[in-house]
Amino acid sequence: NMNPEDLWTEVATYIDDAYDLEKVENIYIAGDGASWIKGGTQIIKDSKFVLDHYHLSKYIKILTAHLGSLENPVHIDKPLWKNIRTGNKKFTIELINFAIEETPSEIKKERMKKAKNYILNNWEGIINLFGEEK
Repeated sequence: NMNPEDLWTEVATYIDDAYDLEKVENIYIAGDGASWIKGGTQIIKDSKFVLDHYHLSKYIKILTAHLGSLENPVHIDKPLWKNIRTGNKKFTIELINFAIEETPSEIKKERMKKAKNYILNNWEGIINLFGEEK
């Protein structure tokens, strides 16, 4: 079994052999935010971590899926996505905190807090994702 550092060193060697790196503008390492994936940016020169859209969507659903069926429905999907896409961290946090406050179930609140932490821990990867889509 290969450790992450050896894997990334092998990937870096492959990239160096396969491409003329002087002509490569960007190298993105996309994934779910696991530390071993982010670690690739330490070994592959000038690479950036990008959180993949699937995992971001999954955690946003944890935050929002139940909100429309609450006694007092809350609709934050569009503003939440807009603020995430534009990199507005402050308002993203405010929207998530509001959604958590409006959620009566303690079990759901705990899941939402974990989803919030996941998003904040991967904020740079989110910025890189949407920064490149513009």
